[in-house]
Amino acid sequence: MREDTRKKFFPRNDYLRARETCLAAEQTHGLVQTAPIDRTALPAATRAETEKATRRGMAEPTRVWLRRAVRTAAVQSRTPDTFLARLREHGMLVRPRHDPDGHLIGYAVARSGDISPDGKPVWYAGRTLARDLSLSQLTPRWHSAPAPPQQLPPEPTEHASVGRAETY
Repeated sequence: MREDTRKKFFPRNDYLRARETCLAAEQTHGLVQTAPIDRTALPAATRAETEKATRRGMAEPTRVWLRRAVRTAAVQSRTPDTFLARLREHGMLVRPRHDPDGHLIGYAVARSGDISPDGKPVWYAGRTLARDLSLSQLTPRWHSAPAPPQQLPPEPTEHASVGRAETY
């Protein structure tokens, strides 16, 4: 109960408010400022996911494996179409999400063989893996990336598939 109004107090987002208060105190007293709370931390694997991975003899939970594989595919891609193709090449099930006009607005991935008790794949949206893996975050990154350099063919005396000029 609040002392001033005698109403019930519901501490909604109390951790966030406490963090904001700590940041304000750091500024007021000239202390070393710590990182702000911006909810960008990676979501941890749940206990159920960890135990499922242990039962199946997997080194890591599916969420962690998917996060790494999706991040790798995102780095290797420059467009949403190549990104979805890379995800499939890495052995993931991919479910693109389109708006009514047919534009790609999101995606979900599942690890093949990872099924729920009812026999369906366990899907993870890009944003639930990590906030920077959502399609809305990846697209601007792809557009701002520099174009890949032209491949230089090897000289006639070189017996490698990569020319000496590319290795330096």
